Amino acid sequence: MYGVDLIPPNVPRRLRAPEDISPNGWCCGTLDDDLSEGWRWSAGGTLVGVGILPNFDRSWPRGVNSQGQVVGFCRQAFRRPGSPWQEFPFFWDELGGIQQLPLPVGVNYGWASAINDNGELPWVSFDDGAGGRLPPEHLLSTGRRRLAFVGAREEVRQV
Repeated sequence: MYGVDLIPPNVPRRLRAPEDISPNGWCCGTLDDDLSEGWRWSAGGTLVGVGILPNFDRSWPRGVNSQGQVVGFCRQAFRRPGSPWQEFPFFWDELGGIQQLPLPVGVNYGWASAINDNGELPWVSFDDGAGGRLPPEHLLSTGRRRLAFVGAREEVRQV
């Protein structure tokens, strides 16, 4: 696997296979213990932690572009028993560090899953009722009438 060859010798824990690989070799992902912050690394072996948003306990990078900018999500450190984890999208680069991305009004949490080479987010996914409701409402308001939903496996709860 490509990610196995990128393990820097000074990292005591092992990197998982990358979540994403840019066209010029930037990678992003997590360590095998999955306990803290995500990482971005290059084919040359440079490993950089992307950090964690305040009041969160983990970060999961999901996408990286050719400039080495990373997007993903952070999970809140605490939740009420029986309630879902609250996850919020982030953007990271070397100049500005990790920054929480804004969510649409009425949406409680979501992920940033990809970033193109212009720094634009072509995909942000949301995990709650409002996030499932807003996209079709928008499409219907623009005159579209034939909508389809392609979802995950049956055992995955979906809106």
